[in-house]
Amino acid sequence: MGRLLRSLLVLAGVVAILWLVRDRFVTVWRPGLQRPAPFRVPPPDHAAPSPELTAIRGIGPVYAERLSLAGLTTPEDLRAAGADAVAEAARASSERAAAWIDAIDDLP
Repeated sequence: MGRLLRSLLVLAGVVAILWLVRDRFVTVWRPGLQRPAPFRVPPPDHAAPSPELTAIRGIGPVYAERLSLAGLTTPEDLRAAGADAVAEAARASSERAAAWIDAIDDLP
C-alpha cells in the first residue's frame, strides 16, 4: 500500500510540473503559436547614480541608484521629500534617511 501511494504521489508531482510548464511545450507541438515569455525577467533599467547624491556622507552607489530610480536625484529633492519618503525609496531605515538629510548641510 505504501509503495502504491508513493508511486501515485510521484506521478502527481510529475503531472503538476508538466501542467505548470505546459506553455513551453505547446510551441514545440504547434509552431504557429506566439512564443511564450521567458521564465527569467530581464533586470530593470538601471539609473546612473547621481554624483550629487554620492557626495552625501553615507550614500553609496547602491543607495544613490535606488534614489535616482525613485526620481530623487539632487540633495534638494531629498530635503523636499522628507525622511520617510527617502527611506522608502532607498529601502533604508528612517533614521538613516534623516542622517542623510542632515548631512546635506555639511556639503561643500
